[in-house]
Amino acid sequence: MSGFQQPPAGRRAAGARRPQRRKPLWRRIRWLRLFLFLVFLLGISGTVMAAGFLMGAVRAMGPITALRPEVAQTSFVYDRHGELLTEIHGPENRIVVPLEQIPEHVRNAFIAIEDERFYKHFGVDPIGIARAVWNNLRGGHLQGASTITQQLARSAFLTQERTLRRKIQEAILAIELERRFTKDEILEMYLNQIYFGNGAYGIQAAAYTYFGKPVDKLTLAEAAVLAGIPKNPAANPPPPIPEPGEEDEADEQAARNGRWRERQQLVLAKMRDLGMISPEQYEQALKEDVLGNRPKVNVQRERRDRDVYGHFVDFVIEETITRLAEQFTSRDGLPAEEARRRAEDLLYKGGLRIYTTIDPKLQEAAFKAQDEHLRALGFKKPTPEDLNRGPQVGAVLIDVEQAQIVAMIGGRFYDQRPGSKLLNHAHGPDKQQLGSATKPLTAYGPALANGLTAATVVDDVKMVVPSGGRRVPLSNYDGRYFGYTPFRFALKRSINMVALRAVQLVGPQKAWEFGRRLGLPLVESDKDLSPLALGGFTYGVTPLEVADAYATLARGGVRVPAYAVTEIKDAEGRVLYQHRPQKEPVVDEGVAYIIADMMREVMEPHRFPTGTELFSPSSGTGYQIHSRYFRRPAAGKTGTTNDQRDVWFVGFTPQYAAAVWVGFDDNRPMRNLPGLRTDVFGATVPGPIWGRIMAAAHQDKPVRWFDPPRGIVSATVCANTGMLPGPNCPRELQYREIFIAGTQPREAENLWVKMQVCAENPNLIYVPGCACTPTERAFFNRDAAQLPPGAPAPRDYALRPPDPAKNSCTSSPAFQRERAPNEIWLTAQGAVPGALALQGNPGQAFTIRLTDVAGRDHDVTVPLPDRKVRVGAGQSVDVTLTLPDTPGTQEFRITATSGGGNSATTLVIRLTVTVFGQGAP
Repeated sequence: MSGFQQPPAGRRAAGARRPQRRKPLWRRIRWLRLFLFLVFLLGISGTVMAAGFLMGAVRAMGPITALRPEVAQTSFVYDRHGELLTEIHGPENRIVVPLEQIPEHVRNAFIAIEDERFYKHFGVDPIGIARAVWNNLRGGHLQGASTITQQLARSAFLTQERTLRRKIQEAILAIELERRFTKDEILEMYLNQIYFGNGAYGIQAAAYTYFGKPVDKLTLAEAAVLAGIPKNPAANPPPPIPEPGEEDEADEQAARNGRWRERQQLVLAKMRDLGMISPEQYEQALKEDVLGNRPKVNVQRERRDRDVYGHFVDFVIEETITRLAEQFTSRDGLPAEEARRRAEDLLYKGGLRIYTTIDPKLQEAAFKAQDEHLRALGFKKPTPEDLNRGPQVGAVLIDVEQAQIVAMIGGRFYDQRPGSKLLNHAHGPDKQQLGSATKPLTAYGPALANGLTAATVVDDVKMVVPSGGRRVPLSNYDGRYFGYTPFRFALKRSINMVALRAVQLVGPQKAWEFGRRLGLPLVESDKDLSPLALGGFTYGVTPLEVADAYATLARGGVRVPAYAVTEIKDAEGRVLYQHRPQKEPVVDEGVAYIIADMMREVMEPHRFPTGTELFSPSSGTGYQIHSRYFRRPAAGKTGTTNDQRDVWFVGFTPQYAAAVWVGFDDNRPMRNLPGLRTDVFGATVPGPIWGRIMAAAHQDKPVRWFDPPRGIVSATVCANTGMLPGPNCPRELQYREIFIAGTQPREAENLWVKMQVCAENPNLIYVPGCACTPTERAFFNRDAAQLPPGAPAPRDYALRPPDPAKNSCTSSPAFQRERAPNEIWLTAQGAVPGALALQGNPGQAFTIRLTDVAGRDHDVTVPLPDRKVRVGAGQSVDVTLTLPDTPGTQEFRITATSGGGNSATTLVIRLTVTVFGQGAP
């Protein structure tokens, strides 16, 4: 038997493994339930969390209402003929264009590179969304190909943050967009929304920015370039067409092979692979030189266009904002500041179409006129770096009938750089002194409106007037004083003293009110003689305000404020604003007509007699403008302030009114500028510019003058009395004047008298027995003037009749010949003439003749230079007088002494000397 013993039944041998017993079924089911329950709880929690996250993303978007994006659009400004003048936009330059104007190859280029399944999906790409979620959970950046619809949702409605919440919002919006709009509508919104770099938003702006053409003219190669940009607008675009002054051929050459080229090739390859273009089209597009085919910038023309139109466009921008803000205030009740902000936002983002009054032909002519004339005179041109290098110019031309601004020159150049201090010299805000150009508006106009007439006579003598609590002496610019002078001649020759007396007669209050009614910006401190007569206003005026005031006179006294914007439409073509002229009669039609008639005298001989010794020179201050530049009937007026700091020429016809100003921004004098080839007056500097502008405006227009309104009558008057001619008024002083009915003179004057005098010496009254030849002569029996100390006697003093007590003839032998103009007779009673006036340039020489007619020797003291001469009985001596070098008006004395002891007689000749070089009309 063996030694091995069988273990008892039911027991294992030592060291043997026990067989594994299966768990009960009920226990296995319990653990499965627990696992499934946990999975269920996790699923529910995840769903709730996802739903909460989704709802949070939806709530963050706000209500989904209008899904058509409100895009910022570029506004456009058009001239009076409907031609594009310029564009206006904020940071986003966008021109919305309908899809039908976008060629198929342009659309396909974007679809190929951005979303090749655009016409097949429902707005989102599920695979792309899943990939984006996975990347976000891993903590990475979101990547993936968003559809065109998603890109539109992100660009138009969402921020650019890259988070899961924004991605969910994007997907929801994309699905909603697909539900509400057709694919073509979505593609149109997308192509008008996306950014292309360099400030270009939308496909149309991009086409102009990079290729200088509209989208419907883009080639396949150019479309591929643009389609490659939106992925990275900062890195992918080609160089835009350069602005003037930014051209650099080296930079452009270096840019020819930039990243934009790689993107173009990728787009073209995708289009080829998708069957959108043939291999031949692909190869041909690759060979096209898209940069070389772009239009070249005419730098000189671009800069000149800015100079020509820049200030007018600035004015249009301001007028557009003002008109829209007025509507928002009156219609919507918005406060002024909020209304203006809304108007500005609409202008720079609303895609407005702004139609203006500007006439390009006249604008170009006006700019050329000022540029050529000022250069020809030797005026230097200001620069952006040195604004005071030369004088500036401001000019406005208004269509009288329509009150439209058809030309506006705001300066000799336009500087749009940030921080530029360049002003619009036509419109402000800086203003200038008007000088004598104010006289029709605030002196003679008010005078006529208050019962005075163009024939009204006042005494033209030097004045001292109260001003600011002190007495200020005022004078005429040329030192001449005519004595009794009618308004018509005073305006013609721009005589200061007569204008001052006109304001005195009506009172400053009425003169001030008259100017205000014409639109002049007068303030309370302007209510004084000197500002109203001579144009030294507190805050000054602009050429626009002055041209507007004169246009009111040209319109027969009806004020219609000048304007530049005729109509404003929104991007959909709806009219937002349409100008409706507001007419207001502010001046009697007869007054306006007579003022225009008086101003015509400034330009050409019209009514007032010419060639008279009393009123000479008889030419108006603007006669050269009429004879050389504008040979039509016109009303005109010069204006020059002290030291030639501001010079003006203003005027009008029935068709147009214009004002031109020239001066320095820093108000420095313009006289004696080095290299200048003219004296600086209103007639020499702005006058020719005005004449050339008006000539251009009236080209092909009929020659017209104003028809007299009802109630205008005429009468013959004696020039220096303003009354009907008496029997002794010289024939050459009689002329036909016009009046408002009821203001014409009714009585004849009696100041002209006739007396018998010696023919040899008209200052001696003839009495029987005199040893001279009797003759009858007319004298002007005017009152003695109230002259300030040292003031020169007026010219008509020489026409006063001799004093019988002092100037009757004696038995001295007759001197049988006429006195020469430069001859002084030395008589027993006095010198003939008793006053002598010389005028000319510094250092100019004159010869006078001293002749003894009294039969006795005379010792004569002569100035200029001071010396003594002796004139024998019945003899003549020629003496040369040399004008001093200092400009201005001075008075000297020539004395002649005859006899000796108790019988000595001293004769005095007053010598008034005017040296040109200061002040002007």
